[in-house]
Amino acid sequence: MLVHFGVLAGVRAALAREAEAGQERLAQGRARLQRYRQETSTELLGTKDELARLHTRLEAARQDVLQWVRGMSGAQGPPRGEGQQCRCSAQGRCPVRWRRKVGRTPG
Repeated sequence: MLVHFGVLAGVRAALAREAEAGQERLAQGRARLQRYRQETSTELLGTKDELARLHTRLEAARQDVLQWVRGMSGAQGPPRGEGQQCRCSAQGRCPVRWRRKVGRTPG
């Protein structure tokens, strides 16, 4: 009977160690998850900021197109001559170039 009790005590101690190790792994996993959430949250905020900047540039490009179209009344090309570019292409960021003929859009 004492042998049986000794075996049970050993098994109980092993289970306690295993449970403690599991709790430690769980705590480490939770810490990694928290770090991951913080990193992705920061990345998402950066992406939202970039999206807002791109939206602003898009609106500026639309306004450029509207100005150009309004300036086309009676003219055969962009108001200031051939090869006029939008604001952002002057800074080397935009591949859009204006077309010379009336009714054509940037491409």
